[in-house]
Amino acid sequence: MDTQPWHVHVLTGGPLEEVRRRNMDEMIGGATVKRDIISHGEYQGVHRTRQVDIAKKLFGAMGIARDDRPMRHIVREVAKIPED
Repeated sequence: MDTQPWHVHVLTGGPLEEVRRRNMDEMIGGATVKRDIISHGEYQGVHRTRQVDIAKKLFGAMGIARDDRPMRHIVREVAKIPED
């Protein structure tokens, strides 16, 4: 039994686009990241490999090119993905 007190809110259409736009505006503006889960440090070994692989997929899905270092840096800062 999962007893965690989570409440899920699903957005679509205009409200979802508004949240996306505001989040990107805040990231680009240098907002302080608010994390719910505290990091335990850098990943190593197979976990680091998995982290890099998922980052590549994320950047690809977002249409961020490998050589677009400014945008990759913004996403990495928000997601706390170490530079490679």
